[in-house]
Amino acid sequence: MTEETPGFEEKPDVPSGATPDDAEPKAAASSEEEEAAPAGDTDATVGLTAQLDQVRTALNERTADLQRLQAEYQNYRRRVERDRVTVKEIAVANLLSELLPVLDDVGRAREHGELVGGFKSV
Repeated sequence: MTEETPGFEEKPDVPSGATPDDAEPKAAASSEEEEAAPAGDTDATVGLTAQLDQVRTALNERTADLQRLQAEYQNYRRRVERDRVTVKEIAVANLLSELLPVLDDVGRAREHGELVGGFKSV
């Protein structure tokens, strides 16, 4: 996907120090903290972890949907361009097939003799 799709220039809001790799060490650190934390905090941590997993799953689904949609759009653009070229070629062929009999008639008229009137300008 070398072309940029209009409307997708915005970057997601990510904290300045956050990286994708930051999430895994924090998860390991939070499991160590869970052992030392009281039972109430453990329930909250489990709930937050479940919520985080749901958000990540939703993000992955949206990312996959976006990638499919972008690929579909690029295929559509290629197909339309190919069809445009085909339609142009067909239009030229139809025009020439209609003009050839007329040009043949004009050529026969010239061979016939001296042109007078409107045919002289042709």
